[in-house]
Amino acid sequence: MAAESVQGCSWRTGRCSILSTFDIFPPLDEFGNPVKLQATMSPGVLSFPIPFKCIIKPRSDAAAALIHGDSVDAA
Repeated sequence: MAAESVQGCSWRTGRCSILSTFDIFPPLDEFGNPVKLQATMSPGVLSFPIPFKCIIKPRSDAAAALIHGDSVDAA
């Protein structure tokens, strides 16, 4: 039970780190407007989300430096 709890906590921490570092947007159409995403799942007993296109950008210059492994001075 304890290992599952640690694993779940580690998984949530990883997701939070990604979400706090990146902005995630829907893709843009040919006119620059956001495309509405459809939540599509695979068929079958073990269902999972079908891959979709998106735009992923660092939230800030500090986040970009963190992603690239550059050192950033604390402000």
